[in-house]
Amino acid sequence: MKKILFYSFIIVLLLLSACSFLKPSTSERAENPQNAKIKSNLDTQTPAATPTPAPASLPNLVPSKEELLEQGSAKADTFYLELLIQNYEQTLIDAINNNDFSLVEPSLISESNLYNSQKQLISNLNVKKIKEELIEYTIKDIKIDKKSNEYQIYVEEKISITYPNRTDSETKEFKWVYTAVLDKGVVGLKDVNEWK
Repeated sequence: MKKILFYSFIIVLLLLSACSFLKPSTSERAENPQNAKIKSNLDTQTPAATPTPAPASLPNLVPSKEELLEQGSAKADTFYLELLIQNYEQTLIDAINNNDFSLVEPSLISESNLYNSQKQLISNLNVKKIKEELIEYTIKDIKIDKKSNEYQIYVEEKISITYPNRTDSETKEFKWVYTAVLDKGVVGLKDVNEWK
């Protein structure tokens, strides 16, 4: 129940963020250089999300399976998936830099391949004292498989990586295909594969 409330709260926050930052002016973007650039070929551009603690109770705003699979507007079909990726991208960086898996955990399907691999990644990078910064990511495509109820989200990422014995950082680009599913009424990420 707490997880559903947390997801509901995150969705509300992201909706409010999307509404208030839908088309920020150039000066607004310049005033906040810490926000990573976010691009989407699906006509979405919003700043990266910041995790916020959930209040005691919220209405259930998590989309149902029917809402996600509904015919009609492609934008409506992918909106929650885009929010999921937006939240995941920033909270993963926060989790890495703070050695706190619980920050990214709500975006993941419990005990899935991605859940277990990201838990291990955060621990390994902490031991190596590696820090990361999200420069930008781009959602290139979202494919919906209505038979399996899985969503393939194609994402390009640009990450700045700082190693403990270096003064400069290294920028790396990654291409991933994230698999999202509806699990217990909540959309979450369950797997990732390199996109070639």
